[in-house]
Amino acid sequence: MNNYGIQRLLDSIEIMTKEARVTFSNGVKEIIPIRKVERQGMTIRILFYIPAAQVPQTITRVELIDNRGSVIDEQTDVIEKARRQGFMTGFEYTYSEVI
Repeated sequence: MNNYGIQRLLDSIEIMTKEARVTFSNGVKEIIPIRKVERQGMTIRILFYIPAAQVPQTITRVELIDNRGSVIDEQTDVIEKARRQGFMTGFEYTYSEVI
């Protein structure tokens, strides 16, 4: 695929992503808007900032939600977030061809 085709694929990913849904260990789910999209070469990063809270929080799932409201990717790593500290997380995709 040429560079134009690759950029169009990355455009599609950027256009279809809408927000993240974060699940905490207490079962509470929170919608987080996209903070930043970074593109470099054949890589796109979709970043989210989970704001600080007055108490420590444990994140158990981060889901990437598309513009139709469906989950298109997820991370299930357990992340401890200290009290009064925000947390930046995101999804990264790199295009590569398999020959």
